Amino acid sequence: MPICEVETNIPSDKVPKEFEFQLTDLLADSMGKPKWSIGVIINAGKRLIHGGTADPVAITTIRSIGKVSAEENIKHMKRITEFYSQQLGLPAEKLILTSISFAFIYYKNQVFVNFVDLQPHCVGINGTTVAEAFK
Repeated sequence: MPICEVETNIPSDKVPKEFEFQLTDLLADSMGKPKWSIGVIINAGKRLIHGGTADPVAITTIRSIGKVSAEENIKHMKRITEFYSQQLGLPAEKLILTSISFAFIYYKNQVFVNFVDLQPHCVGINGTTVAEAFK
C-alpha cells in the first residue's frame, strides 16, 4: 500500500485538477502496484522554503512496502521529476523526494511515530537519487 504525500508551496488553485489522479497512475506503473492500493495526499499552499528561498518547491515522501530500493528509486525519481516539471512547472532542483520502505503496523488508540534514517538511495534530487548524483 504505497502512500505518496506531496508538500508544496504552490497554491492549491495552481495545481492541475487531475494531478493526484495522474500521479496515482504514474506511481502504479512505475512501482508495479495496483492503482487501488495507492494513496496520494496533496498538501498545496504550504508555507515552505527550500535553500533559503520561497521559490516554488515540492517535497514528496513515498512510503511503501517494497518497490523502493537503490535501483528502483532512480527510475521513480526520473519519472516523478518529469511529471512535476510538466504539471507544476518545477525544475528538477526544486523537487525533493524521500522514499521509505516500511512494514505496516497498527496499534489501536496509540500514537505511532515513524523515525526514519534516510539512506542516500532513498532521497532524490535533480532527477536522480543522492547516491547517483554524488558518485
